[in-house]
Amino acid sequence: MFHYTNDRIHRAPNPAAFSGRVLVAAAIVGVITLACGSRELHDPGTDAAALPGSGEPIAAATSTAATTSADAMRLPSPLRSAAAFGILAGSGISCAISGTVIGASGPSNIGSSPTSTVTGFAPCTFSGSIPLPAVVARAKADLSAAYLAAQGKECNSGVTGFDLGYYDGSTFAKTLPPGTYCFAESASLTGTLRLTGPASARWTFQIGTTLDADYGSNVILGGGASADNVYWAVGSSATLMTNAAFQGNILALGSITMQNGATLVGRALAQTGAVDLTAGAATITKP
Repeated sequence: MFHYTNDRIHRAPNPAAFSGRVLVAAAIVGVITLACGSRELHDPGTDAAALPGSGEPIAAATSTAATTSADAMRLPSPLRSAAAFGILAGSGISCAISGTVIGASGPSNIGSSPTSTVTGFAPCTFSGSIPLPAVVARAKADLSAAYLAAQGKECNSGVTGFDLGYYDGSTFAKTLPPGTYCFAESASLTGTLRLTGPASARWTFQIGTTLDADYGSNVILGGGASADNVYWAVGSSATLMTNAAFQGNILALGSITMQNGATLVGRALAQTGAVDLTAGAATITKP
């Protein structure tokens, strides 16, 4: 018979115990299995996962890019505890008429620190709570760290002076892939901006001063992209004008204002200023 020692296959002293090639082949297969430790040998004819083009991923052939994307999807939000809030402010929150703050997949908290003033709820509504001051203060600290991290990312594309809705003047360039886009001064959006990429992709917009989304402008996501992975790091204040439909997390150093009919799929997070929804019916939907 055959036996395995020191990485070699040896014939047993009594070869008459095996009279056929089938038994010899079986013994060799057994030795190979032993040499491979705990790995299993698959029959490509019966294991669909081993067939290229079968529609199932092959672990051994997984690309580095795919692995990176999967890991990115498992990373915690850069916002940390601030991610539980639809609105965070530094000097108060004001709402009027019928403003709404809701969570798409859970409650959406609101809070302000150090000035804790919150007015207009009701008639405005929100789906979460106003946490204790210590909780809000911790969320504000996490917001500050997230803002600094976003502003500190390496810039992929300098776009100072370009309108986000008509990037580089071409109607075919309104779609931006994932990346970090930098405005040394203000940024404005007129028309439509499309952000297209997989669910794990991230967009970061570094804006030196103000962000203004014009009347009726909108941000559209495609390819599985998530508003949760879009970050607008605004150096002063952000304004979403009447009927603007915006997406992403607004991390403003100053204040955030939403006018009548404006909608935000994301979060309105102001570090030092107020969040103002008093101009009319505005809606924030936290991802």
